[in-house]
Amino acid sequence: MHIFAIVVIAMFLWFLALPDAYSTQTLIDTLEARQQGYFGTRRLADVVIPNVYFKATLFAVPAFAYALWMRQSKSAYLFVVLLALAFSKAGIAYCFFLTMLWTLGQLLRGRVPFAAIAFSALVVTGLFLAISSSILAYIDLMMTTLSGSGETVDVRVGHVQSIVDLFVARPEILLIGQGVGTEFFSIGANALVADIELDHIDAVRQFGLPWTLAFSVLFGASVLSLLNHGQAPQRAFAIALIGLFVVAGTNPVLINPLTMSLLAISLRWADYPGSVHRQT
Repeated sequence: MHIFAIVVIAMFLWFLALPDAYSTQTLIDTLEARQQGYFGTRRLADVVIPNVYFKATLFAVPAFAYALWMRQSKSAYLFVVLLALAFSKAGIAYCFFLTMLWTLGQLLRGRVPFAAIAFSALVVTGLFLAISSSILAYIDLMMTTLSGSGETVDVRVGHVQSIVDLFVARPEILLIGQGVGTEFFSIGANALVADIELDHIDAVRQFGLPWTLAFSVLFGASVLSLLNHGQAPQRAFAIALIGLFVVAGTNPVLINPLTMSLLAISLRWADYPGSVHRQT
């Protein structure tokens, strides 16, 4: 994940310095043709800045959570800068919440309170300074999204309404699912869509409610086992998994090969905590 963060930051600076270069446009066209994410430019108030958003961007959230709980401040800072430059509003908001929670825990336990406060201030400051000079415009963008207004929110509300209508019209989908990769008409996008940025709900649509509940229970049981029986690395990994599960509600990353890999690792750690203790 460190290499991924460095690549995103380097691409952001490259696009910022050479926005009209042939090499820049060639790279953007190649990445978009391979459906790796969203690239190009975006406007923030009166400033046009690069848009570098890979599909794997939100996995910086569990990486940040793990680094934070393991006191790897440099890594945590790197991941939050990645999320800031990618304009991941959900990722930034959750990292901010985690930082405040971690800081509060440090203060309550009397553990290096100055370091906790300093790191929290560092993350918050870097979060905004790493974006652009249009800090107020960025804050306005964040507040608009978090308050439940804005174009992105309207699209997601349309997705939810369309899925509810689908369940009402075809109740069997709620039980057995519509099928992996199937499309449905969403008034949010005003088109047929296969994946939406509300992965918990979309999992019910594709796989059915029983499967989604079973998967959620497995996820939760793994997290609880790591929290109850693990040492510091296991607890940090549990916090990382919680972060991943939460932010999956805003982007299609819940049913994802990388998510399944992290879940498999958590199940291994939960079943054999002793082996991890010896390794750590």
